[in-house]
Amino acid sequence: MPHPLLTASDALLIDLDGTLVDSTGPVTRTWSAFADRHRLDPYDVLGYAQGRPSRETVAAFVARDQRAEEAAAIEHAEIHDTDGVTALPGAHAILRSGRRLASKRR
Repeated sequence: MPHPLLTASDALLIDLDGTLVDSTGPVTRTWSAFADRHRLDPYDVLGYAQGRPSRETVAAFVARDQRAEEAAAIEHAEIHDTDGVTALPGAHAILRSGRRLASKRR
């Protein structure tokens, strides 16, 4: 049976991190490495990065001519470092119920 949230909605917009998965480990490692490369305090960078697009965070800490390269490095790290990423409780069930609902609507 689909989750009630899904049956009452035509669409569902989900924020991945902190909603469906916990990626605290990779996020911490990625931004700490960025901070180390630029001799910044990792806690300051992590605090600033929370809830912001990575390109915005990069722009706040590095010179304009380094932004594209650093943003690409952050994106690469975020995609490839999955060690410790875990599904949050209920994530699997709600996504499975949504898949069943979508197939019934076709």
